[in-house]
Amino acid sequence: MKQTRITDKITYVEPDSMARFSSCAGLIVQSRKQIFIDMNLGESDTRTLLEQRCPDAAVITHFHLDHSVWTHQAEKAGIQVFVPAKEAAFLSSLDHVVQQTAGPLGCGKQWHAFVENTQGFRSLTHFSSYGPDTVFVEFAPEMVVMDTPGHSPGHTSFYFPDDRILFSGDLGLDRFGPWYGWQNCDIRDLVFSLLRLDGMQINLILSSHGGMIQKGISDIFMAKIKEILQREHHIEKQLSKGKSEAQIIENGVFYLHKKKVPQPLKTFLDMWDSVMFQHHKNLLAQGGLTAFFPELSQISNALSQQSRL
Repeated sequence: MKQTRITDKITYVEPDSMARFSSCAGLIVQSRKQIFIDMNLGESDTRTLLEQRCPDAAVITHFHLDHSVWTHQAEKAGIQVFVPAKEAAFLSSLDHVVQQTAGPLGCGKQWHAFVENTQGFRSLTHFSSYGPDTVFVEFAPEMVVMDTPGHSPGHTSFYFPDDRILFSGDLGLDRFGPWYGWQNCDIRDLVFSLLRLDGMQINLILSSHGGMIQKGISDIFMAKIKEILQREHHIEKQLSKGKSEAQIIENGVFYLHKKKVPQPLKTFLDMWDSVMFQHHKNLLAQGGLTAFFPELSQISNALSQQSRL
């Protein structure tokens, strides 16, 4: 793991590897008390850091496995765990996780086995919930909870106004872009979250999968919205050419290089691409993103002109 001291209160922690959807970067906040946020570094490194630092609280940004499976280690160590209120059920029941994710998509058994045996999911028994109005007074009152849904129903970012630092969580600010591969993801909510952050004063972004972002912050949120629009235009163009849903999914919506990926991961990638395709198809049936965000029309029109060239 790599630990980078950002301020006297904030340390950014990156795992050695993020392969196979197994880990993410997290945050140590040392204020009135010590908080770990999304400290999913891999079972061994997470255990080591928990033993070394003995935090008072463990917080997750959302329920997705690469951010949340470490919480059972924190619970076992007697650390108070906080999860987004909208996603509490996902932490307390593996059956609920499967039913609300891969189950309706025909991959329930494979996903259940992967989540339990490969990812090491263990249900929580004792935890607290937090929401957009929560202030962590006892632990870090200066930390502002930012409601940023879309990637998941209760996805949360954290802002430190004194230093203008944003822990963005999993908003897709990395090279892969925004992800919305479950049915409970919402593209419109995600775009609204990105637009909301675009108007904030931010000097440094600490991301879950894209490292520290210091340059281009003024443009990054709109750039990610543009990527979503590009996917919309690509799907619309492929459909207009007579491509079938199966062909578009096989060629990739988010996962563009998956033909040689081993099973069961290939099945999961196709499943997520299928869901992302459906999200876009449903939006297109309602007029596309610009029907809900007219302010994006100029970007959308420019993309349309480029696609005709």
